[in-house]
Amino acid sequence: MRRSIILVIMILSIMPLMSWDIQHGIYISSQYLRSSEHDQGDFYLEYYPSVQKQFLQSGNITLDSNLELMSRGEAKVINNDVESACEFDVYRFWLRSSAEQSEFRIGLQKINFGPARYLRSLQWFDRIDPLDPRQQTEGVWGMLMRYYSLDNSNYWFWVLYDESELKGAELVESRDKSIEMGGRLQLSILGGDIGFSYHNRGVKNPGIDARESELFVDSEERRFGFDGSWDIGIGLWQETSISIYDGVDNLPLYAEFYTLGADYTFELGNGLHILAEHQYIRTEDRFWDKTGEQKNMSLLTADYPIGLYDSIMGLVSYDHQDENMYYYLSYTRVYDYVSLYFNLSYKPEGVQDDTYRMKSSETALQILLQLNY
Repeated sequence: MRRSIILVIMILSIMPLMSWDIQHGIYISSQYLRSSEHDQGDFYLEYYPSVQKQFLQSGNITLDSNLELMSRGEAKVINNDVESACEFDVYRFWLRSSAEQSEFRIGLQKINFGPARYLRSLQWFDRIDPLDPRQQTEGVWGMLMRYYSLDNSNYWFWVLYDESELKGAELVESRDKSIEMGGRLQLSILGGDIGFSYHNRGVKNPGIDARESELFVDSEERRFGFDGSWDIGIGLWQETSISIYDGVDNLPLYAEFYTLGADYTFELGNGLHILAEHQYIRTEDRFWDKTGEQKNMSLLTADYPIGLYDSIMGLVSYDHQDENMYYYLSYTRVYDYVSLYFNLSYKPEGVQDDTYRMKSSETALQILLQLNY
């Protein structure tokens, strides 16, 4: 039903296409992956056409809209077996009214915040891969209002419509076709920026048959966030996210995420930038219970601009519980409309993937070409 409505809106929107500003994003990626289980070659072709339209400009009030589509073709070769797939969907679609100090946006959009770069505790509504130069992620359907005061403080309020799909680092799906609400206050105080965030949503109860929805109508998650960033010669930041699950079977009552980070640029050559982050995760039935499950992850990156167009970046992360390390090296060359990336990564045996399965050792080489015009 929702897709049908979207397609109708798209058709109505594209009718006056000649008066819209059109942009194109093309991504061509080739990856070779070698592990002790198999060799795999991947090829991706992605096309993101987008159109923007300004409908009204009156004083300091602007009304505009954005429509961006996503088309993706994929081919995989695994041990001489070829698999292919195609995908087409709406990537972004929103209408916005903005003034000098405020913004109101409704539709399919990206909502993210927090100062952490890689180990993000406040990854509430997106699944951005920090190593993906495109920073692509699925959007959320909803309404977002933001107000910016003259002292650099800002205020957020959002209402989301969810169709039972996991967002960000959620542990359990939202109830089907449910409304979620939350907000954020960010203040410029204590020599830095301090943020307070809150979100409330109804969730499914994994301990009850999903067809008996009336039995878990009161199951919910209340999510609290706190973050801060300071520049005191070196950059410092922290993120905290605490979720409280009420009336949800087979889940701990508390899920806590804590991130500390720092960075500094050394005056070596063109400037050597070093960044470090550490994340601590715990889940428990009683707050700060020592018997709860715990996870520690540390990360260190170094990046250096070789010249006007070239840069190199290296990353190493360490899982303290599994005692495993992950290595990543990237070379980038950027022009006005074209960017070229060479990425090399290595996971030793035992590192978990996104499905939390233990993996064999894995080496991957990726070449990514990005075109924007």
